[in-house]
Amino acid sequence: MPQLSFFDDLFTPPETFDDISALGDSIYEGEKDKDWFTDNDITGGKSYSFYGTKVFEFLPRKTQKSATRLKVCKEVYADMGLGEASAQFTTVQIESEEDMERLRAALRKRKQVIFRNLISETFGCCNDFMRCSEAEACIHKEDRFFNGCMYRSNLEQGKIFYGPKRNVD
Repeated sequence: MPQLSFFDDLFTPPETFDDISALGDSIYEGEKDKDWFTDNDITGGKSYSFYGTKVFEFLPRKTQKSATRLKVCKEVYADMGLGEASAQFTTVQIESEEDMERLRAALRKRKQVIFRNLISETFGCCNDFMRCSEAEACIHKEDRFFNGCMYRSNLEQGKIFYGPKRNVD
């Protein structure tokens, strides 16, 4: 029988830049772009961005009396189920593993929205339209160039124009 410890369930909120780096590692989904998660120094801490779009700020504790602050953008705040934020960046309290998982899920969602909206130019479809039709999804999901594919948008809506799985006349 495994030995249980009182310390197994202790949750520690992010307190250091290394903790934020680990948070980034935990939401990594195989992105190939080097700029998927970057940081910039700000007064008292760092701001963090997905694909160049600022998503949250982290201000670590400076003294024993001060508190660590994590400020997230409106969209992440709302996706965490906290309602509508009154400012562009709002402080959130991460006090449990459940709070942390809500933060991770909201950050993943925001990252995916930002990625999907990185469109350099639009085009009808690429030369892999038959393979995408067979897969019922774009086969180039990790490559931001293919965000501009109009056929990809149709596939995401369940519309398949080519091949045996065709469902649009």
